[in-house]
Amino acid sequence: MTEIKIENEHVFRDVDTSGVAPHLIAYLEAVAALPEVRAVHEITAAMLDAQPGERVLEVGCGLGADARELAERVLPAGEVVAIDLSKAMVEAARERHDERLPVTYDVADVTALPYDDASFDVVRIERVLQHVPDAALACREIARVLKPGGRVLAYDTDWGSFSVSIADTALAERCLAHIAGRFINRRAGLDQRAYLARAGLDAATVTPHAFVYTSLAQAAVPVPMLNDQLPPEADFVPLADRDAWFAAVEAADADGTLVVAWNGYSVLARKPS
Repeated sequence: MTEIKIENEHVFRDVDTSGVAPHLIAYLEAVAALPEVRAVHEITAAMLDAQPGERVLEVGCGLGADARELAERVLPAGEVVAIDLSKAMVEAARERHDERLPVTYDVADVTALPYDDASFDVVRIERVLQHVPDAALACREIARVLKPGGRVLAYDTDWGSFSVSIADTALAERCLAHIAGRFINRRAGLDQRAYLARAGLDAATVTPHAFVYTSLAQAAVPVPMLNDQLPPEADFVPLADRDAWFAAVEAADADGTLVVAWNGYSVLARKPS
């Protein structure tokens, strides 16, 4: 098994140094296949409405699946530039590339985009701002590279809404506080509209997306802290509470009382012409 080195509390931002890349790749592939995630993806794709000939920036491309779908929409004359802060993720995306599609993959930081002003018609960013130390700067950079009249679709999670119903409420509060600390901006889903608006964009459209699970097996796919197959070193659950936590969620699942829920939000914003 790949060694996982937790060198700081924000392991998701430091994929290349933490050793989580193989686990993260498997996680992203599993989550992308979930029907409820695909449903949200279809909603956000319709909101963004990428058109043939447009130049698109995909921020936080992961394995590149969304970038390749966008490339299908902008054919024949458009193109997609897909970026990720992680070299491992960009390499994985390149390995999955379809040569007939106009996608390039770059290692880049959203807070210092290496692109010209007003060089993209569309920007898409999903589940990235929760990991960015300066989300306001990231949104200013997105606004900078957007053409006048261009649009951005931002989707993120409100980790402040994340809840797990188990009998031991004190245990739940400790473990939920722990997982919330893994994210730099735990309220990114709610705050992203403000970030975009302060960057000079018209962020008028906000769409909520509710996720609710009553099955532990189903919830464990998108929620790492419910997956007891992940090694303790991944630190999704406090080590001192790990055994009690999994016993509690398994008991709630067995007696039919388990509820796992959270909200995500998508925001469509435009740059004034």
